[in-house]
Amino acid sequence: MNCPKVTDETVLAPHRDLTRRKRASQEWPVSAIHDTTEPDFTTHESLRDLEQIGYGSGKGRPRHNSPVVSPQQRDVLGPASQILHGRPKVKKKESAAAKRSRAS
Repeated sequence: MNCPKVTDETVLAPHRDLTRRKRASQEWPVSAIHDTTEPDFTTHESLRDLEQIGYGSGKGRPRHNSPVVSPQQRDVLGPASQILHGRPKVKKKESAAAKRSRAS
């Protein structure tokens, strides 16, 4: 997967386009559900450059997902968006004072 053309955006784009087309064909309102998750890839050596997750000992890439659902059909139409979050690297057992100075 070390290919500059393969990005989160290029992977998500066709799925998001299909979701828009499905939404356009709906006669009733749909809902966008929001959820943030932290996939844990700690044991995957090839992904060691990811951000710290959890309490700092895990490796992953937090993401905020927004799937579109049709409550009337009880069906998921697809993704509306996905935002990848980056977190700063922190030292183990970082003090509260260090967190405050880093956050500003």
